Amino acid sequence: MARRDRRGGGRPRRRLLAPVPDARVADAVPERPLRSRWRPGYWRRHPALSLVLVVLFMAADIAFAASSNANRVSIARDGQAATGTVVSLARRTSGMTVRFTTAAGQTVTASATRPDPEPEVGDSVAIVYHPDDPGRWVYPADGLPGAGTPLALLAIGVVSGLAYLLYLRRTWGRWRDLAESWRHRVPRR
Repeated sequence: MARRDRRGGGRPRRRLLAPVPDARVADAVPERPLRSRWRPGYWRRHPALSLVLVVLFMAADIAFAASSNANRVSIARDGQAATGTVVSLARRTSGMTVRFTTAAGQTVTASATRPDPEPEVGDSVAIVYHPDDPGRWVYPADGLPGAGTPLALLAIGVVSGLAYLLYLRRTWGRWRDLAESWRHRVPRR
């Protein structure tokens, strides 16, 4: 009688070994046991893939939060004030394009977030820029980035990652068994 799988019920398990060759036939070629094959799609079903993806997500989240915080600290420490002219306003976002002159005399056009109250095209706005890369890091003088956004991103990423890792720890065996049963199934002919 064939064994049933662990969950009870269901189809009987199939054996993966080839039948033993008859020893009475002298010229018969012995058959090898069937090997378990790394079938396409196995790792998509195995829980180790989601473990790797969650760890990568958490590492990327921590790196993004750290770089945002470093940017915030750098602007607060080294930022230089200037007055710029609003060139255009973004329609769907809270951004604007500003043209200003740096302390070194270079004219720069860069995007920044809109200050409160919202300016019109052609208005003068006070901005803060980083002298090392004035075209990239530009903020309104009253809208310097705070510590809230990087910390919120860090908290959301770490808490959701840890919650998923806890779920994965509790269900690892079930996901692994599903991947293994898919790996050992006999394809239809």
